[in-house]
Amino acid sequence: MATQDNLYTEQQAAEYIGGTETPIPLGTMRRWRIEGKFLKFLRIGAKAVRYRKTDLDAYLDSCSRTSTTDQGSANDD
Repeated sequence: MATQDNLYTEQQAAEYIGGTETPIPLGTMRRWRIEGKFLKFLRIGAKAVRYRKTDLDAYLDSCSRTSTTDQGSANDD
């Protein structure tokens, strides 16, 4: 079970996976949710969206490559 410390808001998740200097744009995060791409999320109540740290880490792990020609799992935008 996730504790409050392991749940990230949309902005926090964008900064976690993109960095504080270059967070993932919120529009991209929203589009990914609509399209069902890349990140699992929680809908709490009518509007609150949260991301589990473990899901964010899994996404980052899926982006790992060993070379520039490594195609991986096609997490491209």
